[in-house]
Amino acid sequence: MSYRNNSIPVNLVVSGFMFSVGWFSLRFSFTLLAVKYGFSYYEVGLFGVLFALPLIVVSLFQFRLDIKHISGEIRGASAGLFLVGLLFCFDDRAIFGLLIAAANILQAFYWIGTEISLSYMEDTKAAEKYSASWGVTGFAAPLASGAVLQLIGFRWLFFISAIAFLVAYIFTPRNLGRIERRVSSRPRIIYILPLLFTGISIGFYLYVFIPYLAKLGLNYLTIGFAGSLPALASSITFAVMNFTDGAHIRRTSAVASILLSAPVFLFLFHDLWFVVMTLSVSEIGASIAFARVLAYITSTSSPATGVFYYESFFSIGLVLGSASGGSLFQSVGFYSVLPLFIIPIIFVMAAEMVHRGDGRRETL
Repeated sequence: MSYRNNSIPVNLVVSGFMFSVGWFSLRFSFTLLAVKYGFSYYEVGLFGVLFALPLIVVSLFQFRLDIKHISGEIRGASAGLFLVGLLFCFDDRAIFGLLIAAANILQAFYWIGTEISLSYMEDTKAAEKYSASWGVTGFAAPLASGAVLQLIGFRWLFFISAIAFLVAYIFTPRNLGRIERRVSSRPRIIYILPLLFTGISIGFYLYVFIPYLAKLGLNYLTIGFAGSLPALASSITFAVMNFTDGAHIRRTSAVASILLSAPVFLFLFHDLWFVVMTLSVSEIGASIAFARVLAYITSTSSPATGVFYYESFFSIGLVLGSASGGSLFQSVGFYSVLPLFIIPIIFVMAAEMVHRGDGRRETL
């Protein structure tokens, strides 16, 4: 039996909001704590692999999971992260890596379970609405987390995160409605590639830029403020997209890719606030890709297949931006942005050539 569900349940939005409060606060602390423990850029970059791989593996697991079990999966991930947040309070270097691995596996189950549930909803703006619910906290969490770390330390930040996960668990709907969605086509890979560039940008932002600020000796409040500005640009973009009609995916893909290439200029200038500005432009592109490309994927593929596309491309980019970006940054500094962020520009040029070639063939 299928159920009509014309909008996102309010509880799911509240759950997503609180989960993002917990996750973004916890994630912000990972790289700062790693710098405190003496990890290099390369080693911190490897944490991005621990973030990315579970997204691919869990999305594959979803092919075998029925929709009726999705809410249980989301609740289980929230409860598990509540416990992980409490364990982080011990501030123990010996279990630091294990806790990060556990946190990344659990967050993958939450986000992917939620993305699949969105695919079963009839609301055409479901992706944009849900993205906006956690987009706001993407801005607030670094700033608030920096203040908490500066004033009262890591343990309190971990405790606050744990409580946020507990609230997310309480508000997650026990039964998610669904509709049967007929898929008339398959998504074109050329339109999904901006998710790869999004992963590169976010991987560089989280696992290279934030540690860079910490190694400069800036205090946590300043790091939180600098880290929050790109997220502010992202949250504003998410909000705007809720009130605008979706542009053609070809145009959206090109615009997102061009914006995501902005950090390529960092090899010329890397004043702190220029870095923040270019990463803010890139985050605008990332928000467009997250919301619009997700909406495109869910409209052209089955829920499980769509999420696999979405997470796989994003995760591959995340590995490039974090692990490869960290290794390159360790060796050549800001020249590392050249191979990382010139890729979206090359893609836009190649995509335009492909479209022109398609147009010529259609006229023959």
